[in-house]
Amino acid sequence: QISIIPSNSLLFPKNALYTANISALEEMMKKKKEEYSLAVRVNGVFAGEGVFHNFDIFGNIELGIRLLREFQGKGIASCAVVAMNNYAKNILRAKSVKMKCFLQNTASECMIKKAGFAEVSRDDNFIFFEG
Repeated sequence: QISIIPSNSLLFPKNALYTANISALEEMMKKKKEEYSLAVRVNGVFAGEGVFHNFDIFGNIELGIRLLREFQGKGIASCAVVAMNNYAKNILRAKSVKMKCFLQNTASECMIKKAGFAEVSRDDNFIFFEG
């Protein structure tokens, strides 16, 4: 089981429509905090971190994720990104959910596409996606 656990330790199972922690995220947005970090756990074991960041007044949110090496390449990141994307769209009502990765990071590029994001542009350093 893959879980995403916010800083107040409420447990969110993957692919759930998260209603329990909306007040914490709303409060964070009111305080204009620029980042909201979540623990990614697999069967209760810490596997990495998911992050909501770069909130703006237009309703855009950027997602980020990083996993410990031993949890990479197992589909955990894409599952967590799908859950975070669902939360951003269905609960936070984000108009746009974005991700990016370095051009040379083909593993991240594949994971982001697997999670349902489409490439929208590139620059000299990054590939930009929208989900």
